[in-house]
Amino acid sequence: MYTEKAAASYNDSPRTIKYQEDLAAYNTKVDSDAPGYTTNDVATKKELESNYNRLASDYAVVSSSATSTNEIIAIQNTKHNDSSVNAAYARQLAAYNNLPDKVKSAGELITTYNENTDQLSANIVTSISEDANNQAIAAIPDDLNTLKTEVATVMAANTETPVYIDSQKDENGVVYADLFGVKYVDQNGDGKTSMDEDILPSIETPSSLAEVTTMFYYLKRIADTSIDYTDQNGSTVKAMSATAYDASRSLMNGVALAFQNAGKGSEKELISTIETKLKTSLETSLKDIYSQAGITWEQDYFNYTFAEQLKSLAIDNYQAQTNQFIQTAKNLLTTYQAAMADSVWANNSNNALVETLTQLITDTKAKVDEGLKQFQLASASDDFLNLVYSGSAELPNSISAIWESMNGTIDMFGQSTSYMMNAVLPSLDPNLVKQDNGTVIFSNDFVQAHPLIFDAATALANSITQLANQFFNVTEDLQATIQPMVKISGYFDVSAPSVPQQVPSVELPTAPQQVVLKDIATQPQPRQITIIPVDLSGNPLENISSYEITAIPGVEIETPNTVNHYVPVNDKFTPTTGINYVAYKPINNTGHEGDGIQVKTQLGEGTSTTAEDIVIVPVDISGQPLYGHGPITIQGVPGYPIATPTIEKYTPLVATITPTYGVNEVTYVPINNAGHEGDGIQVKTQLGEGTSTTAEEIILVPVDISGQPLYGHGPITVQGVPGYPVTTPVIDGYTPLEATITPTYGENKVTYIPVNNSNVGEGIQVKTGVAEPTTPEVRVITIIPVDLSGNPLEFAPQFTIEAIPGVTINTPVVTGYTPQKTTFTPTPGVNKIVYIPINYAGNEGDGIQVKTAVSEGVYHEEKTADANEVPEKSQSTVIVEDGTSGETTSNQVTISTSK
Repeated sequence: MYTEKAAASYNDSPRTIKYQEDLAAYNTKVDSDAPGYTTNDVATKKELESNYNRLASDYAVVSSSATSTNEIIAIQNTKHNDSSVNAAYARQLAAYNNLPDKVKSAGELITTYNENTDQLSANIVTSISEDANNQAIAAIPDDLNTLKTEVATVMAANTETPVYIDSQKDENGVVYADLFGVKYVDQNGDGKTSMDEDILPSIETPSSLAEVTTMFYYLKRIADTSIDYTDQNGSTVKAMSATAYDASRSLMNGVALAFQNAGKGSEKELISTIETKLKTSLETSLKDIYSQAGITWEQDYFNYTFAEQLKSLAIDNYQAQTNQFIQTAKNLLTTYQAAMADSVWANNSNNALVETLTQLITDTKAKVDEGLKQFQLASASDDFLNLVYSGSAELPNSISAIWESMNGTIDMFGQSTSYMMNAVLPSLDPNLVKQDNGTVIFSNDFVQAHPLIFDAATALANSITQLANQFFNVTEDLQATIQPMVKISGYFDVSAPSVPQQVPSVELPTAPQQVVLKDIATQPQPRQITIIPVDLSGNPLENISSYEITAIPGVEIETPNTVNHYVPVNDKFTPTTGINYVAYKPINNTGHEGDGIQVKTQLGEGTSTTAEDIVIVPVDISGQPLYGHGPITIQGVPGYPIATPTIEKYTPLVATITPTYGVNEVTYVPINNAGHEGDGIQVKTQLGEGTSTTAEEIILVPVDISGQPLYGHGPITVQGVPGYPVTTPVIDGYTPLEATITPTYGENKVTYIPVNNSNVGEGIQVKTGVAEPTTPEVRVITIIPVDLSGNPLEFAPQFTIEAIPGVTINTPVVTGYTPQKTTFTPTPGVNKIVYIPINYAGNEGDGIQVKTAVSEGVYHEEKTADANEVPEKSQSTVIVEDGTSGETTSNQVTISTSK
């Protein structure tokens, strides 16, 4: 048996199974993308290579496990030939035969029991529910009588406005309505289900808390909401019952409180009955099956397990029911917030409904969070369900307490709603009809003008009864909840010993096969190219989607002319892999400049245009908004020139602008003699006679020709006026590029270059020339080859050369590529240089990036770099020229490359 288990352990191992599944998926992918385990596509090769490497690693583990398993099987198979093994088998078989029959069949019996616990749990729930509801109803005789009396009184007076419930038909065509989980059938055959004629007469003596909730719901609908009513013209309008006012007063004067008290009292009894009946029923059922199976009954273990499972059930129910309470309040809040848009509601609600309900939700969430923590820490017990519902002094945030708080607050809203429906609305409807019996019928025009109010009133009645139904419903599916408690866990099989026999070795796993890249001549491969049409500003055209074409990246093509109402700005373009942004402009005479047609470049005859608001933001020459001058709105058509508006004390740089949609920034400069250079007047471009100026502190930041701050030289402060030229200060060892600068507010970057004869060291950056008799200092320069998009070339690694920073030299050559520029000026550190493939140098794969041209009919030989090949370091001599003093001087520069 040990041998068989070893084989099963390997064959059924999740690792073994997963490896087999992954290998099958890999081979399927190879068959599709690289038949015969070969491909000429580098991307496919890389993708499959990644899968192969992972599989190869898994194969090593699984293969080792299979080998070890077979070694165990071989040893055990040898032992099975020993006579002692057969003797042991005979002893085990005799022991098995002496076992009682019910012990031998215990495993099969328990398995059958577990497969049929659905019916057992259903029977337990039916018994529990019936007893629990009977006990709950019996616990509230006085409150229930109050509720029944008021329902009877209202039904007798409500002769004109029956309350209908949404109905449906069952498979036999019977009309029925489902209310709080109870099915009510149409009794009078009118094809509808009303509470007055079909539902309430059948529950004069309620037998469940759902029926008690139905009675209260009827009173809320009559008292605080309008009822659908068919007028003499056959139209459906809204009406208030003749007994609405009296019903509302009764609710406020004790009936609503009686319902709340009935809810608390009956729920407590319901929970107590469920706990008692549940444990008794489970214990009886489990003891019976244990006895049949010959299994010892452990009472202490059952008590412990039941308490722990009951605690888990109770906490789950706590979270579910309190979440339902909060969601019901949120739904009501949404309806109330919508009703606030109606001035009648907003001006006549006699309390802050939205504010009160918002605070109630916030407070309830805090109580629930705290209560959940407390119950999770509490010890498990047989009465834990009752503890969660009823609470204690140490555990105040029970389900009952939270429901009572929410129910009491929301029920008080009925005073506002009743006043609104019975007093305010009737006084505002000039076409209202009031019948002799007191029924109030609203005109259809009035109902259509105030739908949010009628919806809010109905929502309140629905919410208060939904809360009650959620409270009474201890668990939405008690049968599913107790199902794990009914099942028996454990291993009870007692099988006869197996006859010793040879066990076959496990099958060794199949190793994955690696995909190879074909080394064949091939033409450039077309690819799917994505094009996003954009306007002249680079913004995607609003109502134009991106589209795809098939083309070879790097090969120039005609720009697709397939965008309705637009033409491409350029006749041709060179696509790249990935996304390509292509500029389009509107065709003349295509219509009004609307959201979908962006920024025309010229007007065609007969074009229809409409002036719109144009927003202009005045800025200074630095692009900063003018202090004290906000956006200006003028009339104009986006895409058509208009006169630039004037601003006092400023002149616009251009007399006309061509506006676009959105914000248009327009540059203004101060008029001469316009005043002091202060916060309100920004950056003059020239001085006028008699202009009064005041010197201020100007901050200068020295930088080298690359824009990097000079090492060891921080910002310099000089006196000057922003907008007026000042002399550039001198720094030892450097010369400023310009003798004067015109500063602005804030920091001003000033470029310096080293003076001749200074050493090119740590603090002296990037010389621009060399003069006799200076001896230039050669440094090691790092070059990173990149493609046209700035990405490093995959098969062309970085290399170093020896040169003088700041001295222009010939651009080094990279095999298979041509530099974009023939010369470049190196700087210290890393230098990125753009290279493009030489025609015919290889296939458009990952290693050869973005060709710029391909000749017709030429085959390209694909090349793959060998990462293990390290070429010899080669040196070549390049003659460079210094233009330091206008004379030509030959200098030798040594270039070291690793290809």
